[in-house]
Amino acid sequence: MPDVLDDEISRSSIRLRLQAAPKTDDERREYHEELDRVSALKYVQQLRKGKLSPEEFHQKVELTAL
Repeated sequence: MPDVLDDEISRSSIRLRLQAAPKTDDERREYHEELDRVSALKYVQQLRKGKLSPEEFHQKVELTAL
């Protein structure tokens, strides 16, 4: 059974790849928000798989939020 988190990462990554280069400020903001969301999902995935410690996870999420 596929993991819901893996599916969402896959869908979000595809959406990002399919977007044309953002031209307006709103498009750029939305693109960066989606990119931050995918990054956070990937960090959660790495934490669940034991590839990140909780401390590393918190550091990466904080850096993404900047």
